[in-house]
Amino acid sequence: MSRQPTAAAGSPAGTASTDGGTRLHRALDALDEAFWLLDAERGAGGRIDDFIVVEINRSAAEMGELDRAAVIGRRLGEVVPLARRLGHIERYARVVATGRPGVFEFSAPLPAGTMVWRRLHAVRSGDGVVVTVVDITEQVVRDRERAAVEDDLRLLAENATDMIARVAPDGTVRYVSPACREIVGFSPEEMVGRHEGAFVHPNDLPALTYRAGRGGGGWIWLEATSRGVRDAEGRLTEIQVATRDVTERTLAQAEHAALHRVSEAVAEGLDQADLYLLVAAEMANLLDADGGRVVRYID
Repeated sequence: MSRQPTAAAGSPAGTASTDGGTRLHRALDALDEAFWLLDAERGAGGRIDDFIVVEINRSAAEMGELDRAAVIGRRLGEVVPLARRLGHIERYARVVATGRPGVFEFSAPLPAGTMVWRRLHAVRSGDGVVVTVVDITEQVVRDRERAAVEDDLRLLAENATDMIARVAPDGTVRYVSPACREIVGFSPEEMVGRHEGAFVHPNDLPALTYRAGRGGGGWIWLEATSRGVRDAEGRLTEIQVATRDVTERTLAQAEHAALHRVSEAVAEGLDQADLYLLVAAEMANLLDADGGRVVRYID
């Protein structure tokens, strides 16, 4: 059932087909992907029972630890018994029947016992399929390791008193830990998808210590530490931020500084009217008010 190439018009019989076949084999062997050309083998009623191996390239032979010459013309189910056990033959039959390409991934053990992951891409070719296979083991292992790390970090974040956030390079909040409810009064659902600047006092952009609006109203002081996460090419993919409530500390420092300024003014003999203005300004600043005034009551 193997396909026989035909000589090109005007060429000596066998010459064109031989040269073309040699070039084709060289091109296929240059591919990193494993290449399989399979013809359908049909049984009673025209049902596809198996596929005949018409051609494979060097990568396919190495990936499957196969003798290339020995597999040509044999049934796929005999050459690679795993193909039947994993349902690949049935998938290829659907590709032939529907004409729709099929892409799927699978894992399998090597003779040494280690697991490999591969991605198959099958397209119809006549009454058969062309299948390319890519080894994705490194990618799968890397993704699983990354997912495990993210799960660990998420577990730590969800049990931390600090508010942990993941922010996109454009400032969009991708994730925020449950501590946000206690610290800023917003739920994670209310914060994810919005720009981080929506929760920051406009006078404090950008800053590591800043005021943030609480869900129930008012402002609190927060302190943030952050680090950038970059991909293999060095591109910034997201920013991870840890935030804690420093309202009490910040207000205590502000009150101490205000008291110090007023005390210095008194020691320098500042005019009483100007002293009242200074006190009013310091109070307004502490209360985050637009302004203030001191009223004297004389008995």
